[in-house]
Amino acid sequence: MDRYGPVALIQSFGAQGAEAATLSELTAALLDLPDIACAVLKERGVRQGDRGEGRVLAGVLPGPDERDPLASRAGRFVIHEGDLRLGVDLLYGVNTGLFLDARPMRRWVQGHARGLRVLNLFSYTAAFGVAAAVGGATSTTNVDLVPSALERGRANYALNDLPVDGRSHARDDVFDFLKRATRRGEQWDLVVVDPPPVPTSGRGRKGKGFDPRRDQHKVITRALSVCADGGTVLAMSAAHGAAGFEEPLQRALQDEPRTVAQESLARDDDFPGPDGLRAVALRVGPTPT
Repeated sequence: MDRYGPVALIQSFGAQGAEAATLSELTAALLDLPDIACAVLKERGVRQGDRGEGRVLAGVLPGPDERDPLASRAGRFVIHEGDLRLGVDLLYGVNTGLFLDARPMRRWVQGHARGLRVLNLFSYTAAFGVAAAVGGATSTTNVDLVPSALERGRANYALNDLPVDGRSHARDDVFDFLKRATRRGEQWDLVVVDPPPVPTSGRGRKGKGFDPRRDQHKVITRALSVCADGGTVLAMSAAHGAAGFEEPLQRALQDEPRTVAQESLARDDDFPGPDGLRAVALRVGPTPT
């Protein structure tokens, strides 16, 4: 269960969907809480008709925000995360458009972005880009391959009165983008790497998509290559087990010629167990002479 403002979201991952008795008990308990006005269910394991998307179990969803370009979409509303305004979709699609476990990392980016050029890889709905821009970044570049994710990202920029241009939201395969950036000598001061935790299909890279076990080492290595001297790579992963993050991270650091200082940002008490979000700030030293 996750809370989005006054809405409680229940997510079920079973292929047969959630049991009615369990849902009834959960819904009654949630609506007894003083700040919860609505309960929504997403049956993520179900792919029959529209059951894989969200439905209201009880209560009434908040109304749309007139400044939201996607306000007409059913179940769409805007939450506040500090001074950020971010749109979420509770009835549309499998994911809401905002991963709550990354909230401390968005706060970290907002607090460290002033005066920096920021590159946000696997940007999804550009929440990290918004955090950086609101935090005073001189430029933000959000890269994702999925058109609907970029659409939601541009909407989040609009909600925060941030300008949208052809460079701020780039539809591209991350590895193709990084390859061209390296060839052109482009660099950024802060590079955010938050890839999918599970393998995905992809239209870029000859349809290979992204697989954490196969590609995590490569993406961190290439993110470091476009990070300016004195800059930082914020590397994150919610992939299962050490093989999904720690091992490829150490391999990437061994390949990097510059000195890199590590700072763990996701504490064990925040994200327990092998599947919790891992986040490390990699501060890059000067190029050896």
